[in-house]
Amino acid sequence: SASTSAGGFNYDRRTTTPAAPTLSRNSSGTSITMSSTTTKVDGGLNADYFHWYYSTDNTNWVFLKEVTPTSTNATSFTWTGGNGSGGSSPNPNTRYYFIVYAKTADTDSGGNNGWTANSASSNIHGVPTAPQSPSATRSTSLAGRIDLSWSTPSYTGAGITKYQVYRGATLVRDADTTTTFADTGLTRGTTYNYTIYGVNAIGVGTVSSTVSAVAPGVPSAPGTPTISSKIGRNVTINSTRGSSDYGNAITEYRIQLSTDNGATWKGWDNTAKAFTANGTYNVLDGSGNFAYQLLTPALTYKWRVYAVNSIGTGDMATTATGTFVSSGGRRYTGSTWEPTQIAKRFNGTTWVDLTIAKRWDGSSWVDLS
Repeated sequence: SASTSAGGFNYDRRTTTPAAPTLSRNSSGTSITMSSTTTKVDGGLNADYFHWYYSTDNTNWVFLKEVTPTSTNATSFTWTGGNGSGGSSPNPNTRYYFIVYAKTADTDSGGNNGWTANSASSNIHGVPTAPQSPSATRSTSLAGRIDLSWSTPSYTGAGITKYQVYRGATLVRDADTTTTFADTGLTRGTTYNYTIYGVNAIGVGTVSSTVSAVAPGVPSAPGTPTISSKIGRNVTINSTRGSSDYGNAITEYRIQLSTDNGATWKGWDNTAKAFTANGTYNVLDGSGNFAYQLLTPALTYKWRVYAVNSIGTGDMATTATGTFVSSGGRRYTGSTWEPTQIAKRFNGTTWVDLTIAKRWDGSSWVDLS
């Protein structure tokens, strides 16, 4: 130790080894403030200056800067980069370790020039690096939903406290540490862009790459159905396929019929080959056509068509309408021919419903059983 003889007593005039540094980082992680203190020994000298070193592994040390005391035996220094031999700007994503030495003007016989031992090291972490490889997948079962997922950043500092998810410039999540998020209530067919940040005790980390996805939805409406042909009690309905499946493939096209101007609808039943209350299925042919037979005379029909995908029933395209009459299914009112709903017969005075087959026995019509 450095010493001076006085009346047979030796006393050390160097300062004590500096205390382990106290460290703080600014909110963006781009500057680090460090401080430490020493005390005089045996009434010796104050520290003349301090040397700061840093490391990223607590083993290999790089000289940072020589700093004069801010007050007696105390040092404070804010590192913003480019200082000293080998100094470089602090990376906001990196954990740094620091030590400090103090020096007085005293020199011992060993030529130690008043240097103390190094302080214990202290370290401080940075903000997280960007989350890796985010992905965005449109839902296959829910309209207007995009599911996001990402992996934990390669460097998190003291640990992630939450993630921030942005849809464009809008913050849509600012909570918890799960690495998945479901964004809902989106407009089908619209492309959305997402970025993700990790957050820790220091601040907000660096941004992920941008990921995009199209919000899913039920299919758009097919073309408005029209009657392409009708012959007697036969009709062919024509429609065109819809403009978009909104990201989820169309599984079938369906057709429904109403005989009360749209108040109620019946769907086509492929098994029964008829329109029934519970039937809903019919795949239109490759041209978007549907042929139907055995229409009831005098009824006005209305059709609507729609597509289905895994999200659900698409927009309805309505309507083709028409009134159909079977061969001979008209009666004369005295001025015009009108369609008849069921077969009629003339009883000599008026037209009456013919509910079952009849025969003429020479004087009257009798049931033909």
